[in-house]
Amino acid sequence: MNAKNRSMYPYRRGSGKRRNKPATPRRGGGNQRRPAGSAAELLPLLQPTTKALAQMLAGNTKASGQLVHARNMLEQAQRMIDDRHVDRMQPAMREEFLEQVARLRLTLSDADDLLDAADADGPDDGNGEAGENERAPKTAPVTMDRLRELALSLAGPASTTDPADQPSAHERLEAIHADREADAVHELRESIRKDKAASEIAQQSSTEERPATERAGKTREKLRLKTVTYLPGD
Repeated sequence: MNAKNRSMYPYRRGSGKRRNKPATPRRGGGNQRRPAGSAAELLPLLQPTTKALAQMLAGNTKASGQLVHARNMLEQAQRMIDDRHVDRMQPAMREEFLEQVARLRLTLSDADDLLDAADADGPDDGNGEAGENERAPKTAPVTMDRLRELALSLAGPASTTDPADQPSAHERLEAIHADREADAVHELRESIRKDKAASEIAQQSSTEERPATERAGKTREKLRLKTVTYLPGD
């Protein structure tokens, strides 16, 4: 046996260096994760997905597939719910799973609304002026005087007179305050008159009762102080 081809396994022929077969590459690459097989494996992936999508919507990060990944995660979670895999979880984990799914669904709905709004605005022509002609003009802010006039016009009866002949809002408010003050003065006078009448009635009743008591007292004193005279024939 040649010394170059000598090895610890004498039954092997040829050179002592064994040639290993190259490793077969995995399908689809070795960096991809396998899909979650249970709801417990999917639970820790929901919150980071929702957070990444929210950061993209806020403009803090660039869009790099967060929306597609979030939709895939929501489909997996919905499949777990439909297949009743969540029933095998503990109550606390099940509640957290459903809460995270609800948050992800709401964030996805916000993203869809933003996409619809962007599509409705139309493509940008490079100057950022796309869709400005179609936008509704901004209305002027309504002042308090205008609000008072509208309120008074709605509260008052419908009239066919000329608006120029109608009193202004300030005059209407002054008339309302004057009417209220007149009503208050009238109510005060009525209450004073009623109190005065009640006091007069009470005074009359007290004066009518006094002579009766005095007469009763005088007759009692007269009967008590009357002298008895005896005639000679008695």
